[in-house]
Amino acid sequence: MSPHSRRQILTVLALLGLGCPGPMATAQEAAPSPIRAQPLAPGTPVAEPVATARPAPIDPSGPAKEDLLAYADLLFSREQYALAARQYQLFLQQFPRSPNAQSGWFRLGECYLQVGQAEDAATTFRYVVEAYKQGAFVGSAAYRLAVLKYNAKDFAGAIPSFISAVAHLSNAEARLQAEFYLARCYQLADKPAEAVKAYESVAAAKAPDPNAAATWKNPFRERSLLEIARLQYDVGKAPEAFIKFEELAKTAETAEYRDEAYARAGLLAAEMGDPVKSNEYLSKALTAEGDSPWKSLATVGLIFNHFTRGEYREVLAVYSASTIDAPEDTRPKMLLIVGHSHRLTDNLKAALETYELVEKNYRDRPEGAEAGYRRLQCLSQMGDAGLITYIGSYIDQQRAIDPSSEFIDLALLMRAEWHFAKAQAAASESKTDEAGNHYAEGAVDYAKVRGDKIPEKYLEPRLYKLGWCQAESGDNSGAVVTLSEFLRAFPKSELQPSALAKRAETYQSIQDYSAALADYRDIIDRFPEARETEYALQQAALIHGQRREVPEMVATYRELLEKFPNSSAAPEAHYWIGVGLFDQEKYAEAVTELIAAREADPELFGPKASLRIILCHYQSENLDALATEASAYLKAAEKDPKQPVIPPQVLSYLGSKLYERQEFAGAEPFLAAASTPTEPANTSSEVWDMLGQTRMKLGRHADAIEPLNHFLSMTQRPSLRAMIQLHLGQCYLATKDFEKAGASARDSLTSLKEGRTNAEARLLLGDIAAAQGDHAAAAREYLVVSQIFVDPEITPLALHRAALSFRQTGDAAKATELETQLRTGFPGFKQPAADR
Repeated sequence: MSPHSRRQILTVLALLGLGCPGPMATAQEAAPSPIRAQPLAPGTPVAEPVATARPAPIDPSGPAKEDLLAYADLLFSREQYALAARQYQLFLQQFPRSPNAQSGWFRLGECYLQVGQAEDAATTFRYVVEAYKQGAFVGSAAYRLAVLKYNAKDFAGAIPSFISAVAHLSNAEARLQAEFYLARCYQLADKPAEAVKAYESVAAAKAPDPNAAATWKNPFRERSLLEIARLQYDVGKAPEAFIKFEELAKTAETAEYRDEAYARAGLLAAEMGDPVKSNEYLSKALTAEGDSPWKSLATVGLIFNHFTRGEYREVLAVYSASTIDAPEDTRPKMLLIVGHSHRLTDNLKAALETYELVEKNYRDRPEGAEAGYRRLQCLSQMGDAGLITYIGSYIDQQRAIDPSSEFIDLALLMRAEWHFAKAQAAASESKTDEAGNHYAEGAVDYAKVRGDKIPEKYLEPRLYKLGWCQAESGDNSGAVVTLSEFLRAFPKSELQPSALAKRAETYQSIQDYSAALADYRDIIDRFPEARETEYALQQAALIHGQRREVPEMVATYRELLEKFPNSSAAPEAHYWIGVGLFDQEKYAEAVTELIAAREADPELFGPKASLRIILCHYQSENLDALATEASAYLKAAEKDPKQPVIPPQVLSYLGSKLYERQEFAGAEPFLAAASTPTEPANTSSEVWDMLGQTRMKLGRHADAIEPLNHFLSMTQRPSLRAMIQLHLGQCYLATKDFEKAGASARDSLTSLKEGRTNAEARLLLGDIAAAQGDHAAAAREYLVVSQIFVDPEITPLALHRAALSFRQTGDAAKATELETQLRTGFPGFKQPAADR
């Protein structure tokens, strides 16, 4: 091939932009020639650039200047770049205005580039661009200059040269290549908007030859679409990125690009909330041939998709079917999701194994920290006896690795919850000490939890339970502070009424009743539908009662009954309303409430309410109702000795009133209950007297002796002593204790020398003698009374019994005399039934 033809071919190659290294390759680092090419000063005058796209033909037989150029081209073609550079320099020095000077300068730059003089090459190419502005080699020189900056990673510096190359390259394919790398420079120089615009221009390029449009393929279209999609995703334009990835997925012929488009379109669809399309594209990515890295990413994406949708069994199915390892950066997170899916499908054993795998291999990573915590969750669900020990060990390890980890706080929260649950269980079984210990431990852990480290949903219950634990473990001041903070921090919480109730309880325990009452009233007023409202009304009423605020207590209990008629506290409410009304001397109203309390809960309020009812009837002097209630109460007391006693004054009052009404059978139980036989001095003499008299009236003479003796010991008045001694004698007579009967009768005569009692004592002596069969002695005693004591009752009785006694002795005459005297003096006398 002639040098001329060789030079023309090289010129054409240069014009096409195909003779230079691609932007992604580094410039050739050839060993420097022993004959170094000397740079030619760019200031050497040059001819005006020709307007043609190709240099003028060179005739080998032409002038000497063309011979120099042809010889330089020959050396260039034989890769003797240093020698060629000297020839190009001679040519340009001797013939600076040659029409082929632009070609000479470009080739000189090429020689510098080939011998490793990149700086000289850049200077020369820049001269071509700046000096000639246009021409066949301006575009190529600009491209070469851009490539040098590109390979030096001066992407921003390469942009103007690529712009110039695009503007001056006449070959469409070379120009398209320059435009593509212009877009790359924008991208690498962090100018996404300019990069997207340039890539879009490249992707939209048409065939240079319209006649060949059907067969022409844009070599940069697929890569441009991919980079557009990546850029749009990076700047947060997910929908736009998805459109490009989807377009690429449908049209790309390059497997590498298509696989990435499938995977990333699938991931973006999931991000945009379209799980159907997401699964469609991710599934296609899994069909890629070979070991495409996008297969593993698609597998991870499908696993994430199913997990996000709560399709835990599908997660496990995809994971089990996968034969490709996930990328190392996503593997621990994917394994975590697999563990979660096992746990959420109740396969705790498999979940535990998966979490242990992640924890063992990635302990220093966030996924390892979470896996350790989730393992604790599984152990908790499995009821593992060593849970608390494991939690403590985990917390210590995680603090050593990353003291700021949120999983430390979640583990503390888990342990606090465990203690809280144990405390609640112990409290329900009345194991007070055990419950208190767990509440105290729970309070410590709840307090250690850092609020900024746990999910927001846990902040509210954590602060609430901390206050609860403090209250139950005896830290009253801490409980008040914590519960107050909870009420301030969570004003709309559903736990507000409960927190108020617990704080009110705490105030009660430290006897701050005003504060407690304020909290209970707050619940009542602001949360009328809360379940704590019933409790608040009850406690508020009790506080009013404790403070002797009777009207307020009654009103609050009535409010409780009105709002909660079926309340378990209804019996209590009725009882204390009754007590309050009693204190207000509204006895009739009080009785109604007390009866309601007794009927609603007889076991708890039966005796107490009955006693109050008795007192109401006593105060209102409702004797019949009082007798009925008191009688029933005393019968119940016989079965339950621990039952509170009716006040003695009430019993005395009731017994005396019935005694006055001569209802002796009714009076006796109350008088007996009012007495204190073991401590006689504690019972009034009147009660002893009435009890003795009542029992005598009832024919219970033996039972009458004791109270009569007690009465006798408590009085010194002769008349009273004579009367009691008389009664004692009558009782002894009735029990056939004639010796004591006679002694009592004689004591009565001694105590009182005259009067009715004296006469009755003498009658008694006669009765005693008659009972012993000594009718003569009896006749004497009766005769004395009949003759010396005049009384409309005693005198005729004495005459009658004297006559009977004389008749028993055989003295019929005396008996007849006395009977005549009886008929004459007392015609209306009727002998006692006992004498018939």
